[in-house]
This record gives sequence, structure tokens and C-alpha cells, in this order.
Amino acid sequence: MGMVIVTENLTKDYHTGFRAHTIRAIENLNLEVEVREIFGFLGPNGAGKTTTIKVLVGLTKPTRGRAMVLGKSSTDVDIKKLIGFLPESPYFYEYLNPVEYLKLCAQLSGIARAEQQRRIEKLINLVRLERFVKMPMRGFSRGMLQRVGIAQALIHDPELVILDEPMGGLDPIGRREFRDIILKLKEQGKTIFFSTHILADVEMICDRVGIILNGKLINTGRLDEILGSEIETFEMVVRGLDRKMVKVIERISNKVIPSEDKVLIEVKTEEEVERIMVIMREVGAKLLSLIPRRKTLEDHFISEIQKERLKEI
Repeated sequence: MGMVIVTENLTKDYHTGFRAHTIRAIENLNLEVEVREIFGFLGPNGAGKTTTIKVLVGLTKPTRGRAMVLGKSSTDVDIKKLIGFLPESPYFYEYLNPVEYLKLCAQLSGIARAEQQRRIEKLINLVRLERFVKMPMRGFSRGMLQRVGIAQALIHDPELVILDEPMGGLDPIGRREFRDIILKLKEQGKTIFFSTHILADVEMICDRVGIILNGKLINTGRLDEILGSEIETFEMVVRGLDRKMVKVIERISNKVIPSEDKVLIEVKTEEEVERIMVIMREVGAKLLSLIPRRKTLEDHFISEIQKERLKEI
């Protein structure tokens, strides 16, 4: 498959203060994003996500290395019309309503007047802002502004969509709608690259992910490759155990959490599950649920960050 984004030894330094102190935001970043994939770019605050995105959209130049987007240098003006971009903290003309703002964006993008209204109506429906089209944006919540921001990123029908923390400010319903939008964009043949710290959403929709820490890419790949399919723990919910039996089970399990008339039990192996089932049958307890738990992206993310921080000690 073709590559939409390629970075080679990408490095970006900033100089601050009177003595020109150097801060390395990203270092030797080698990254590839394939056509028509959803790529999640993960990392804690200050890891280098936003700096990387600024290089990709041409808002800043690399100190060393190169960034290629859609086969051209990220500094090439011609590729801008093929990229839809939503920054982390976008600015909106708050006295305009969503339709007026999107019309301005359409005009700046060179979209024909006859086509503008059709695209605006389609995007307003896509981001669920139909009830607010006549309201000035000064009264919008951050989540509503994010919806407007996603619409403006799509107004010119780009091939590549780059979103910096697009789920910030969205409630659970808004995040679900955003995931649906991303999947629809993929169906339309677009490539989506977005940074986020909301790992559960990434796990649901991303084809591949990259994890960045202190400006360095520490892991990248498909989720099934990174997480594997091996079961790490079994989670049992049991009703009818008295305190004495809970104490016995505590010696077998990793974790036991009593809650009213139920007990949450976590064990590592099927053998431990069987031992607890034997105890349950002896005392007449009832198994309410048994769930095998695989490694989550959050588990992997935290583990990778802890490894890197131990290297610094």
C-alpha cells in the first residue's frame, strides 16, 4: 500500500530564554502512515504529538530530517488543499454562526459558490449541529466548537485528515459520534491521523497506533500485534460468599473486592478459576459472571511509559 505520511529521522529543536536553551521536542522520528488507514498517535502531555503534527501540516520546519505528506515535502504549499486539519485549540470567529463560518472556510478553500451550500448542509448533519446553525458561536461549549472544527477540516473534501486531540471536550455521546464520523471518512477512502489520550476510543477504531514519549517513537504497529490475544486475567463476580470464604479466596486470587452481596474476584489462570468454582459449589455460592480479560491499550501504554522512565533513572 502507498504511504500518505513518511518521516525520516525527524527532529525538531526549540530555543528559549536569553541563553538560547535548546529543547528537543521530537528526535529521530521515523513514522509511516498508509493510505486509507486510521492511525492513532498516542503520548502523554509534552511528548511531542502536537509538534509532530505542526511539522506535518507545515506550520513549523524540522531542525533535521524530513517529513513527506502525500508524496511531497510537508512544506510544499500545493499539498495544503489535500489536508484537512483541526488543531488542539482552534480559534473561531465567535460572532459568526456555524453556517457563516463554514461558508467563509469554503470561500477560502476556493469551493465554487454553487457547491458551498450542499457541502455545508452535509457537514452540519454529519457533526449533529442542525439545531444550532443560527446561534453565534460565542455561546458554544468546547464540545460544540470541536464539532464545528471537524466540519471545517472536511469542507474542502481532503484526502488526509489530521486531528490534534479532537475528542477533547466531547461527552461520551459526542465521542461515540466522533468515532462514527472517523469510520465514515475511512469508508470514503480518506486517511485519518489523530492524536489523543483517550485510549479506549483508539482501541475501537484505529488500524495502527504509534506511542511517543519525550519526542521519541517507542512503539508502533497494529493493535493485534501490540496487544496480542493472550488472556491475562479472569474476572469473576460471585454472590453468596461469607467473610470466611472471602478470606480463603484472597489466598488464591490477585484481587478480591467485596461489594454489598457480591464479590469481584480476579485470578490469572484457569486452574485458579476451577479452585474457586469448587469453593463456590461447597458453600452454595452463585457465579454471576466470568470474563476473560486481555491486555488493553491502556495497560500497554502505561507499561511502555514506565519502561522508558526507568531507563532515565
